[in-house]
Parts: sequence; C-alpha cells; structure tokens
Amino acid sequence: MKKFKYWVEDAPTNATGTAVVGTGDDDSTVVVRKKPKVYKRKKRMTDKEIEEARNYRSEYDNYHSKPEQRERNAARLRARRFMIKNGKAARGDGKDVHHKDNDPLNNEDDNLKVTDRSWNRREPRLREAVDKDAARELEIYIENDQKLYKQKLIPIVKNIQKKIASGKYDHKKAPKLWMYLVDEAAKKYIKDHGSRGEKIDSIFNKETRMAVAQNLADNYRDEIEAQGGTMFESLDEIAEAKYDIYHKTYSAAVQHAAAQAKKRGYEVDQDSWDSQITHGERKPSTGNTVSKKVALTKNGKPQRKKLQIQVHAMSSGKYELNMYIEEVDEIAEAAIDDLKKIVKDSQHGKVSGVKVDLFSATAMIQVFDALNDKNKKKVEKMLKDKRGVMTFAKFAMSQVK
Repeated sequence: MKKFKYWVEDAPTNATGTAVVGTGDDDSTVVVRKKPKVYKRKKRMTDKEIEEARNYRSEYDNYHSKPEQRERNAARLRARRFMIKNGKAARGDGKDVHHKDNDPLNNEDDNLKVTDRSWNRREPRLREAVDKDAARELEIYIENDQKLYKQKLIPIVKNIQKKIASGKYDHKKAPKLWMYLVDEAAKKYIKDHGSRGEKIDSIFNKETRMAVAQNLADNYRDEIEAQGGTMFESLDEIAEAKYDIYHKTYSAAVQHAAAQAKKRGYEVDQDSWDSQITHGERKPSTGNTVSKKVALTKNGKPQRKKLQIQVHAMSSGKYELNMYIEEVDEIAEAAIDDLKKIVKDSQHGKVSGVKVDLFSATAMIQVFDALNDKNKKKVEKMLKDKRGVMTFAKFAMSQVK
C-alpha cells in the first residue's frame, strides 16, 4: 500500500533555501507529499464472541418460557426420542428431527425426518434451494436409464440388503453412498440433454442432488424392508425395465406402458383398462400427475400384479411417464374395495371385520385418494386389521371436519 500521494506546486521567486510552497509566482516547482487518512475496518465478531454476547436469560424470559413455546419444545423432544427408539437417530449424531409440515406438534411417523442441523434451522423459505421439479426429473432419469440402473443402482441396493441382513446397516450414512450415483447421473443427464459447456449446478444444485440422494435412501430402504430384505429377483428382469420416458401425448404415454407390460409377458385386463384409462380420470393439466393401477393377466389368467402408471404433464407440453409392475396385496386391496363399495351403495358395511358407516367410509376414501403412492401403501397395510381400520377412520374424520 502506498503511504503518500504526490503532486506539483509553484515555488517562490525569492527562495534562498529550501522552497516554501505557495509563497511565490515563478515557474519553478517543488514536490510536496501528504500522508492520506487511514480508515480502519471494524473487526468482525467471531462466532464465540457472538455466543458470549447473547443474553440467554432475556431470551428465555421473553420467548422460551411462554406456555406455547414450552409445549412445542416438549413435542420436539418427544419426536427425537421416538426417532432414537426406532433407530433413525442417535444421541450426539449432530442431526435434527425435522417436521415436514413445520408443525412441531405433529409427531406422526410420516411427518418426521432426520436432517442436517444447518438445513433444519434455516427459515422455511430459505430451504427451498431444492428444485423439486429438477429433483423429480433426476430421480426418474436414474431409475429409467438402463446403464445407471443396472451398473450402479442395483449394486447399491444389493450392498444395502447385505448390510441390513448382517445388522450393520447405518441409514445416516446411506445418503453419502447414494450421492455417488446421483452425481454420476447428473453428469450423464447434462451430457445427454444439456447444452454444450453447461455445468451440473446450473440444473441440479448441490441441495437438489442431496435431496435426491436422501429420497433414494429412504425409498429403497423402505422397499427392501417391505419385501422381506430382498428386492430384486434377477438382473434379467431388471434389464428389461427400460422404456421411453417422454411422450408427445397422454394417450401415447399410457399405450407405451401397456406395450411394455406385454413385452414382459403380461396382458392388461380390458375391464380394468376401460375403468381406469378409457373412462377414468382425464389427462393431467400442466404441472400435475395422474396415477393409474391396471390389473394384469397372463395366458388369460388373472395375476397378483398390477401395472402402475404415472403420467406427469410438463410445462414444455410433453408427458413424462413412470411405470412399473408391482405385486398386489389382495387383502389390502380388498379393504379399499370394501370402503368404495360402502360409498357406492350408500350403506354401512364391514372392512376387515369392523363395521364402517357411510360418513366414515366417505371420509376415509377422500383422505386415501389425496395421499401420495408411498403413503397409500402404508394405509393399505394398516387396513388389513381391525385396529388399523379404527386408527385410519379416526384420522380421516379429523381431516374432513
């Protein structure tokens, strides 16, 4: 940094010694220098100094001591104890238990999730760094790219299956494992669909990729446990799972799903197809998704499997298809059918041995239809016994009041 500024001024005509600036009018000059004023920047406080400067007594008196805040804090502690009891959190793990609806009083199992403290303690509006549409597209891309699915995803799932079987599985570390797949998938997506020179973060930022990794970890753990610890029957069956994702029309998307089912040796049940597709819910509006379940047959015989079809209407005008064939729990399906029959016939009936009136059945169907596919499966399992029916009925009634 320069200590002085330099400029030129006139010297006096009667100068006999060292020139004195500003006292003459001749053409001689002298160099004058002046030291500039130095401005010091205020030192920023360290995190430790900020903590020491906080008045915790005042914070407690003015906020935390209020009855409603004490109740919310107690609910948060109950949520953490619940997650620790279920093995999803541990003492000293440096994690927070997040309430998905931002209501700490709602400690339902599907409303709780273990997350990083830095993310959970942000304002809700600042958590939206996750691009939900981009996350959804990347996840579908991963599950429908044959190379990624066979060479990356299946080995990860098999590794998790072994860890679960041996009792060494740690779900807190699982997202890091899935992150390798997500990062590679993001790079491949950019190469296949992006512009030249485009970077990953321009489409899938870090928060979005982490959200995809966490979602894959949660979904595949639940699926492995639901299938008794073994998810895949054979690699040959998985290799056949490739299909076209993007279609120009809704009709082309559902017809392609039916054609894929036929390639795997199944035929769609015509009555089920007509009720679900031909005469069912219309094509989705932009930004929305329509889900369908179509019964399957094989050599004319009904199968305990259904064709799951999900079609999402994109803002570009195209339709995004997600399809798979899943095993059907006939008991759980029968419970839902019984509820629908009560509503259709407008009279009470029995569901898993429990008498259900028309008003309760209507509320249960309304709430069930509003759930996503993952929660629908949970409810279907719940409705297989009397206690589950009564629990879901009570919940449904509380939602429609």
